[in-house]
Amino acid sequence: MDQGVIARRQVSMNVLVTGASGFIGAALVSRLDNKGHRVVPLRRAATAGNEAGPTWNPQAGQIHLEPAGQLDAVVHLAGENMAQRWTPTAKARIRVVHLRLGIVLARHSGALAKMLPAFRLGLGGRLGTGRQYWSWIALEDLLRVVERALQDDHLSGPVNAVSPTAVTNTEFTAALSRALRRPALLPVPALAVKLNFAEMGREALLASARVRPARLAECGFEFLFPKLDEAFNHLLTRPIQTS
Repeated sequence: MDQGVIARRQVSMNVLVTGASGFIGAALVSRLDNKGHRVVPLRRAATAGNEAGPTWNPQAGQIHLEPAGQLDAVVHLAGENMAQRWTPTAKARIRVVHLRLGIVLARHSGALAKMLPAFRLGLGGRLGTGRQYWSWIALEDLLRVVERALQDDHLSGPVNAVSPTAVTNTEFTAALSRALRRPALLPVPALAVKLNFAEMGREALLASARVRPARLAECGFEFLFPKLDEAFNHLLTRPIQTS
C-alpha cells in the first residue's frame, strides 16, 4: 500500500503536495491543476537544488514552508514504495497510514504496469494458493477520493480508499486474463514469492486483505469503477483520463 495523510479546507484551494512527482502524486497534481486549484510541491531539501519553493528534510525534522504562501490544504503522499524487499532499513522508512490505499490500478505505473508484460505474453498466473483477498482501487477513483476528502468536512480520520469489491488473487488473475484475452496458466508457488520478495511477499502478496470502504459508503461516495472487470476494461482499452 502507498501512504497518504490529508488535511483540508474549502472549494478553490492552495494545496501543498508531497510526493508530487510520484505515481499518484503526479496524477493528483494534474487533476487539481485542471480543476483550478493552485498546487505547490513540497520537495525534499536534498533534491530541491536551486528550485524555488518550500522544502523539507524529514531526517532532520526540518521544514521550510514560507515560500508556499498561505495554504488551504495539504496532501501528503511522500511515503516509501512498498513494492520492494522489506529489509530492516526499508522498514524503518515506512510511515503511519491515514488514507489507507489498496492496490492502485493504472496502466502505466504501479502494480498493474509491472504485471502487464508477463500477462500479455500469457505467462501470468495466481500467486500461491490464490485464495488471499486483494483490495484494489482504480487511480481515477483514488483521485476522486482525495478530492472528496479535501472538500467534505464529514470525511475525516482513517479512510479506506479501496473499491467495494475486494477479490481473491485468483479472481484478480482471471479478470486480468479476460481483459487481455490471454491465458493465465502459470501459477507462482508461495515459496517462490517468499524467496523473491521476502517479508513484502508474505505480508503484501500472499496475505489476505478484504477491506471495505465503510467511511466512503457512509458519505455517499460513488465509485466510477466498483468492479474489477469494469476497471480493467477502462484501463486497458482506452486512454487514461485523470481530469
